[in-house]
Amino acid sequence: YIASPNSLHKKQAITFMKNGKHVLCEKPLASHVKEAEEMVKTAQEHRVTFMEAMKTTFLPNFINIGRSLHKIGKVRRFTASYCQYSSRYDAYRNGTVLNAFNPALSNGSLMDIGVYCVHPAIVLFGKPLEVKANGLILESGADGEGTVLLKYEEHEAVLMHSKISNSFIPAEIQGEEGSIVIDKIHRPEKVDIRYRDGRIEHLTLPDDKPAMFYETEEFINLIKQGRIESSLNTFERSIDTLAVMDEARKQIGLVFPADQK
Repeated sequence: YIASPNSLHKKQAITFMKNGKHVLCEKPLASHVKEAEEMVKTAQEHRVTFMEAMKTTFLPNFINIGRSLHKIGKVRRFTASYCQYSSRYDAYRNGTVLNAFNPALSNGSLMDIGVYCVHPAIVLFGKPLEVKANGLILESGADGEGTVLLKYEEHEAVLMHSKISNSFIPAEIQGEEGSIVIDKIHRPEKVDIRYRDGRIEHLTLPDDKPAMFYETEEFINLIKQGRIESSLNTFERSIDTLAVMDEARKQIGLVFPADQK
């Protein structure tokens, strides 16, 4: 299990996989798409299990959201906000730059927090047609907060992330017949459909396990079955997520040393 800073994921994962070890790698999978593609290629060549540890997509309530999309008719908008004031930001404000705000580690708001909005959008709706982004670059060179707008053929996604402020608003998938309201996009624990006619359908499923249980269970099962890739956290979805974040970083001028490698 690789839970080191993002800039170290590729080198460490490839080292382990070349030595026949299965790898569960924290999100985001790598600093950028090119690194992720190298990691996937290594997994395929050495026939080892490789998976991004994006916990959200395995949670029962998130899976139930995907199964219930048809109930709200044609989707027109997806909004998701994950803004969490970092415990390390106080130190930053006092002049000490810790890992969370050090671009040398491929860290920052988009990579550490925003990924929890981007990856679910990719799983639910696929790769977008267009990406537009805004963000605040701190003096350290890392981003503190930002917004990513994804354009799809018939709807849009508005994704907000921050490590320098808190947000308490739910996520929402708006359809022509109703809206799915999600308490927290990174860890859905309460999910409802609010129909246009006033009806409310509760989609929340019982879930008394730790948030990381399900991704760990998936990883173990993949190894037991001799499979190198998850059918949920697929290689393609991990790469598409990074492609969105690569483009968002390009637009806001967020550069990592890893980009030059």
